[in-house]
Amino acid sequence: MTAAAVRSSISSGIATSAGAGRVLALGAGVDGVEVGQRVAWVYVPGSYADRILAPAPALVAIPDEIDDRTAAAVMMQGLTASHFATDFYPVQPGDVALVHAAAGGVGQILTQIIKLRGGHVIARVSSADKVAAAREAGADHVIIDTEGQFAEEAVRLTGGDGVHVVYDGSGPKTFQASLASLRRSGTFCWYGPVLGGPEPLDIMSLPKSIKIGYATFSDHISHRCGARAPSAGTARFSADPSRSTS
Repeated sequence: MTAAAVRSSISSGIATSAGAGRVLALGAGVDGVEVGQRVAWVYVPGSYADRILAPAPALVAIPDEIDDRTAAAVMMQGLTASHFATDFYPVQPGDVALVHAAAGGVGQILTQIIKLRGGHVIARVSSADKVAAAREAGADHVIIDTEGQFAEEAVRLTGGDGVHVVYDGSGPKTFQASLASLRRSGTFCWYGPVLGGPEPLDIMSLPKSIKIGYATFSDHISHRCGARAPSAGTARFSADPSRSTS
């Protein structure tokens, strides 16, 4: 299997755990995959190698209209965004979501999925040159902020109610403001904090009956026939962003 891969992993000494390529051979008893078939995968260590050994449940067929580069990229970022908006907090029509790092890969895909599900997006970006990317992805409003001072504006944009859900992986600087941006019974989706986790949290201090959790897309795929079930919707979305991922 030749590999066009993204995202780093050092577990095998060869980088990356997601990619795309073509099946060269099958092990005994493998079904659902054919030699010569174009597939993408995730969580297969060493995916920057020219050839890899991958478990069949990790492989997802690539539609003809999607190139290998797009397929490789969408496996990690697309499944992450899909998990956030369809599983961890299933966005409903009329919901308002605050999306951090909205100009990034996950942020842009997440914004598009939220919009497809009938939601509204308040995007947070760190600089003016990222506004266009967030807007192009479909954000209804864009807040430029680097200091975690966005809650007042987010609440104002919702008529004083606050947002239904926050998707925040921006580190400790944004944590308290994200809490303050939520409406009563809102949901806080905390994920992949590259910049570190929040300070220790007193659960008795959580305001407004909110729900808070740490989301990881590996849970999205582990209980749904490997990567195949959720990836099918993500692949349809990649080929035609007007189609739902649910």
